Amino acid sequence: MRGACSSCINCGACKITEILQRDVLPNKQPSLREKIDEYFMALVELNSFNGCVIIKQNGKEILRKSYNISSDKAKDLRVNMNSQFDIHSISKLFVNLSILKLEKEAKLNRSDYLNKYFADFPNGDKITIQHLMNHQSGLPRELTDSQYRNKDLDLEQLVILIKQEELVFEPGTKVLYSNLGFQLLFYLIAQVSKIHVAQYIKKHIFEALAMEHAGSHYANDNLFYHVQNHTLENGEIIPVSNFEGDNTRNRQFYASADDLMLAINHIKNNDEYWKIISNEEQRIAKWSGGSEGVRSLMLLDKELDYNIVLLSNVDSIPLYKVIEDIPKIIKNEYYELPSKINRKSINLSVNFLKKYEGVYEFIDLNQMVVEFKIQNRKLVVLKEGDEDVILSAASATTFFEAPDSEQWFEFEQTADNEYQIYLIWLGNKWKGNRLT
Repeated sequence: MRGACSSCINCGACKITEILQRDVLPNKQPSLREKIDEYFMALVELNSFNGCVIIKQNGKEILRKSYNISSDKAKDLRVNMNSQFDIHSISKLFVNLSILKLEKEAKLNRSDYLNKYFADFPNGDKITIQHLMNHQSGLPRELTDSQYRNKDLDLEQLVILIKQEELVFEPGTKVLYSNLGFQLLFYLIAQVSKIHVAQYIKKHIFEALAMEHAGSHYANDNLFYHVQNHTLENGEIIPVSNFEGDNTRNRQFYASADDLMLAINHIKNNDEYWKIISNEEQRIAKWSGGSEGVRSLMLLDKELDYNIVLLSNVDSIPLYKVIEDIPKIIKNEYYELPSKINRKSINLSVNFLKKYEGVYEFIDLNQMVVEFKIQNRKLVVLKEGDEDVILSAASATTFFEAPDSEQWFEFEQTADNEYQIYLIWLGNKWKGNRLT
């Protein structure tokens, strides 16, 4: 019985206390910290997250915690707040900060064209440094020739291959996430500063911001708590290599969660950097990164005044859902705790499905093109070189291959009554535009 004292079982005072606690006193509501902690614990229980989280709001720390999957018998998943994770594309932030520093030192200008630094670069008189920083160069995401994508190339070799790429659009007219553009910035920083880009970023960014556990694998003199990457395969968490090769390794950076929060504070308190780095509305700045076995996220929201740093050495975390749900928790809006996926299929008429037929292009997935057709009263996705995939409907807009799959498609109607599509895959949400 709640409220029972140590000397009796059924005294009236205890009964009155219990009634008051149950019916009169308001139920204690979980704190913001408790709700966010519960959210990440749910991901841990699903084997979808193992890592570190820091969340601040209004300058106050809401959560700073490391999470470990309890079923990790080998203990090679274990992390703590000193753990150093490979941050992959988050390094693009530090490349941009390096460019801004070099510009302040009058060693370059963001409006400079590439032909000033790269001899015989095609369209070098059209592409500026700022275009590269903003993913507006027109260069594709990755090398078009797939035989080179997984090769361990140095920067000089990469520049030669990038010169052979055709532009996807006229520079400055559109936005297309381009890893190739940032490889050029890596090369440019090294050329202008006369030292390896990894050394420049470590000295002028990491050390300047007191990011004590941040560094690069080019000179890993402070690498003491490096974590092993893992992926989920057939329900089992297995270790995977952190590196593709020595040259690639030399361009990889690592950091702890506290290091990345220091970087967020630096940007938040610098109006000049904020205007350059944030989105068009200057409300949110977001950087994410990952490869097989690892995911990373930095998010700064000035409207809600909160910051997130998340690092995971398991790659099955649904980052897009975390980004959607944390603001809902902060604003006390409805959200659902992560749970095991087990979809039920529904029947949709052929006439209803016809509106989704067509060809769609996923620009950010290296211009991947897929086609949706109706076969045997089912929606089928076709991709050149792959087997046809028969989809089931979970709702009028959501389609999946297997009930427990973490990959599915979502259709969305646009303002002009056309349809665009999203592919949820590898914890991210990829947008596809209709071509026909």
